[in-house]
Amino acid sequence: MNWKYDPSLTSADYLAIARKRLAYKANRFEPYGSRLDWSDRLEFWLQDRVFQHLLTADVASELAVSENRKPRIFLDARINVRGNLEVTWWGGTRGVECTEDFNLRVALHPPAYYGDQPPAQVIWVEGYRTLVDRVLHHHNPVAKALVFGVKALIAEVADALSTKFDVIGRADLVIGYTWKRVNAIDIVSIGDEAKIKAIVDEEQRAYSAYAKQELKKFPGFNS
Repeated sequence: MNWKYDPSLTSADYLAIARKRLAYKANRFEPYGSRLDWSDRLEFWLQDRVFQHLLTADVASELAVSENRKPRIFLDARINVRGNLEVTWWGGTRGVECTEDFNLRVALHPPAYYGDQPPAQVIWVEGYRTLVDRVLHHHNPVAKALVFGVKALIAEVADALSTKFDVIGRADLVIGYTWKRVNAIDIVSIGDEAKIKAIVDEEQRAYSAYAKQELKKFPGFNS
């Protein structure tokens, strides 16, 4: 594997590299020694029920259909308090939801999903913070291959969703290097920032108007 991230390699390629490097006993570490089996089955932490539901179900709103356009979607990412990476298509930290583009009763109810899995979560990487630590402070080649695989997977999911949705932006991992070693791994957003900001501003105005109307139902509220 090249010392830098190679965009021509897929997440499956990086998983194969991680498995090969894991064969060397010195590179074994928890929790990614024993859990590569289920990582392979989940195709690198892809939440397949949610992903396939988005691609196959009629999730577009009547408005989007009537305007003959693709629903807009934004893939957001965050590291939760347990150190896991979550990538979601709705309800992310940036507030880009494009609610008017979706029939949320369908979109947020994938069939047979587990109750502890958020219905808008398309990627979930357990122990992501540990992975990053292993790369930055221990220069572990297995962890490095896995982090590169996560970066590739996010791009692959966005490309697949773009066949049905207008992907206005997505999360990405920006990786820095010093002397052929990774020295920084940061989560950023890429896309048309002006378009994203306009959508967020419009959704905030719509929410404020809705909240104001709801408050008027209470006695003593002054607009």
